[in-house]
Amino acid sequence: MSSLTIYDILAQVRRKPGVYLSQINPCSLLSFLNGYALASPAELLSEADPAFAEFHDWVANKLSYPESMMGWANMIEGAYPDEITAFLAVFELLDEYRGVQQEVLSRVLVPEDARIDTSWKGYASVIRVGRQFEAMPKPAPGFLSIRQLHSDNTWIQLAVEDQSGNLVDAWNGDSVEQAKERASLIFGIAPSDWP
Repeated sequence: MSSLTIYDILAQVRRKPGVYLSQINPCSLLSFLNGYALASPAELLSEADPAFAEFHDWVANKLSYPESMMGWANMIEGAYPDEITAFLAVFELLDEYRGVQQEVLSRVLVPEDARIDTSWKGYASVIRVGRQFEAMPKPAPGFLSIRQLHSDNTWIQLAVEDQSGNLVDAWNGDSVEQAKERASLIFGIAPSDWP
């Protein structure tokens, strides 16, 4: 029986977070990982390289926190404006920490007059400000890119970026064609519009 690493579990969650998490945010992800580790026999999770235990310190340094006592999930949630963006940032930071390569296969500018289905997910309807929540307007995406993620399993991601190029949403699939179909359905970007 082959053993899994924490990164194998995280890759499964990244591809289909709604299957594993009731709320899509870093703290729910941490709770899931803690529960998984607690319920799994020790031999199911093998050592990972680089060591996941050092991710706390790496995140603290990367996000300019003076220490890592808050834990990676809380630090990341505190550094991003909403839970979805923070959740996506977990995986972007993990990729950087592990040295996982992301290859941009194609990128398009989303025209301001593009037909956009306003039901697309990617922004919470409210943002946490201290202990209160305030309404958050949902800006139109600026760019769409199709990325190939090179890890243990290679797969395709449709990345939604704001006008500054910051990742605000992502959809994972198995092929470039699926990503283009998704871009057409949600954002009105026809497959022929991609370079």
